[in-house]
Amino acid sequence: EEIDGVLINSENFGALNLLQSRYKEQIKTVYIDPPYNTKEGDFLYKDNYKHSSWMSMIQDRLLLMKTLVNHKGRFYCSIDDRENSKLLELLYSHLGKENYLSSITWEKRTKSQNTKTSKYMLQSKVEYIHPFRFEDKRQEFNLEVSGQKDYPLEDELGKYRIQKAEQDSLDRAHAAVSMVYPILGISPSEGKCWKFGKDTADLYLQEDRIFLKDNWPYIIFRPEHEDQNIHKPFWSHFFDKDTYGTAESGLKVLDKELGFGKDFLTVKPIELITKLLFHTSDDKQTILDYFAGSGTTGHAVINLNREDNEKRKYILVEMGEYFDTITKPRIEKVIYSDSWKDGKPTTKNGISQIFKYFKLESYEDTLNNLEFKRTKEQEDALGLYDEAKEDYMLNYSLGVESQGSLLNIDTFNTPFDYKLKIATSSVGETVETDIDIIETFNYLLGLVIEKTEIITEKDSDFVVISGKNLKEKKLLIIWQDFSKNSQEINDANIQKMYEKKWNTTEFDTIFVNGDTQLANIFSENSKSEVKNIESEFRKLMFKK
Repeated sequence: EEIDGVLINSENFGALNLLQSRYKEQIKTVYIDPPYNTKEGDFLYKDNYKHSSWMSMIQDRLLLMKTLVNHKGRFYCSIDDRENSKLLELLYSHLGKENYLSSITWEKRTKSQNTKTSKYMLQSKVEYIHPFRFEDKRQEFNLEVSGQKDYPLEDELGKYRIQKAEQDSLDRAHAAVSMVYPILGISPSEGKCWKFGKDTADLYLQEDRIFLKDNWPYIIFRPEHEDQNIHKPFWSHFFDKDTYGTAESGLKVLDKELGFGKDFLTVKPIELITKLLFHTSDDKQTILDYFAGSGTTGHAVINLNREDNEKRKYILVEMGEYFDTITKPRIEKVIYSDSWKDGKPTTKNGISQIFKYFKLESYEDTLNNLEFKRTKEQEDALGLYDEAKEDYMLNYSLGVESQGSLLNIDTFNTPFDYKLKIATSSVGETVETDIDIIETFNYLLGLVIEKTEIITEKDSDFVVISGKNLKEKKLLIIWQDFSKNSQEINDANIQKMYEKKWNTTEFDTIFVNGDTQLANIFSENSKSEVKNIESEFRKLMFKK
């Protein structure tokens, strides 16, 4: 609960898969700014996609994203003119045209980009943000307060104001014939209806809050009847550059203020994303951006939390090498101070934050860790029949010879020392790198961690994690290291530790690595189901 954000250095398709069990229906707001399918080469993702390939990339990730969003959540996607119409059709198809909330336009630049060719081409001035909801209900947005309502009249009950009962056209989307009825003998004009239903009118009459003036119904409003604030509307056109920023101001923040240089050619302005998230996000809601880029969305969430002292959380996914040089350092900087110049803080206005960051194994890393084990007979056969080598490699090597090399279950005997070969450069160099098997298993289980302990019991080392999954099942995970003691000794130590520390009926499932006998040990006194971590890991990781 104390963790404010999660930063994932990974190709976003893999990251969205990882998040499925842990964050299913937990996300409130998704904002993405995907690559725009240009020829400028300013995105790490393969740019200038063929149209169908670009659409497939967006669609694959859209399908994974949908399962993560709460039914009250919202989705926002930025796009420019090139793929705008086709993207919108794709979003209609998967999110429902009826859930579209209308296009938002924002003025991305105030100056012409290329004055020499401006007489031959239209200058692009705006981009679009497409918002969708996830349930068929009227949406409520957070609104900025612009003033207080005035109550100029007063009687024995106190101050009040009056408002003429308003009409609406029956042609409007939310109008209905049921909203045509008489109030104190007065009916709406032909082709119109009241702006509120009969139940509301009956309540007003019951509370003696409706009277006739100039032969028309008026309603009495007192401070206790309503929100006394006057709000600014959530406009769908963001054209005030001082309020919403521009592409130029976005680059200025990254380059001149935070001091990260000009590695990015396009950056969304912090003001734009902050305003967008203000209107849609509330306290303790989680916000996801799986095309995180330089980290503007995380920056915006931190700014909002600093302003209103709320506890919004963020998940950022970015695959670029600049994750370590820009994305993560940017989040660190905006936590430390809200004002920067030339890469140095100008104030000490920090905010208390914890964020977790990690890298996911890539496709290339997987290939680097394949190990092939062949018998002498197999080697001899390949030597004799060269023409069989290609088919053999495709149909047999990955399925048989490399089994166990991608996830060597034997190494779970020492789970705190698990390593994989990770590429360090583009020329194929690799280095053995520590891999967090424990955290991986937590995500596969969808575990919401409540407590993590490192325990030594009579020279046996354990990492013990307790928590719940999203189905509210209570889980206990015991990781043991066999480098010091045998399974028999560890089992005895686990039993002592368990009897001292936990109630025997506290957990629905207990997971333990190794060839443990704890299922038999616990069976008499516990209702908990005991499962082997290795077999469960294999099943969750490879769906077997």
